Order: sequence, then C-alpha cells, then structure tokens
Amino acid sequence: MRVYGEDSATILFNSIYALASLIHHPGLKVNTEYLEPLSDNITPYFIVDMMNFAISEFEVNRILYFGCESKDSGIILKGHRFSRNIKPLNSIKAATYHNLPETIVGRYLDVTLDI
Repeated sequence: MRVYGEDSATILFNSIYALASLIHHPGLKVNTEYLEPLSDNITPYFIVDMMNFAISEFEVNRILYFGCESKDSGIILKGHRFSRNIKPLNSIKAATYHNLPETIVGRYLDVTLDI
C-alpha cells in the first residue's frame, strides 16, 4: 500500500484511513477515541505500529479506527466500536517492516500488509 501526504502526520492519517477502508466500507460515525502519547516525531516505524494497533483493536475489540489527529499530548485515534460482530471486507493480519525506510522520503510511504 502506498500512502501519500504533505507531512508525516497526514501520512499517518491516510494510513489509518486506508487500512480501515480495506476492512470496512467508509462512512462510520466516531463513537470512540484512543490517545497514544508521542514523544518524538512521527516515523515510519510509529506509523506501522499504529496500523498494527488498529488491526489488533479491530480483531480483538471490534473497534475500527479510521482517522486520527495530532494534539500536544499525542495522537488521538478516532474510530467506531461495533455493538455486534461484523464480517470484514478483508482480513488483514499485520502491517510489516519489510523494506520500511528509516524516515519518510518525499511525500509518500510504502507499507506492506499481510492479508
């Protein structure tokens, strides 16, 4: 998956959104949030970690994070908690570190997903 953005925060948002759109149809309303403290800048490794967190939250708790925003305290993931079991469009097992660069080069990031 190649994700574009003008800066690392936008690439993170687009990564979470793209992941969610592979799992479920867009158009859900936000009914839950999660705060992830951020001590440094947003790196490709942090983006992959957030994607893997979003994948595990969907698999375990049926929470689908589909957006995020940066705050002084960290990153707030925004999502939807399903009250019943749903069938995903795709079953995504993990985002991997395969060929992941140390920093974001240009305005995109390539992320490998295990589906």
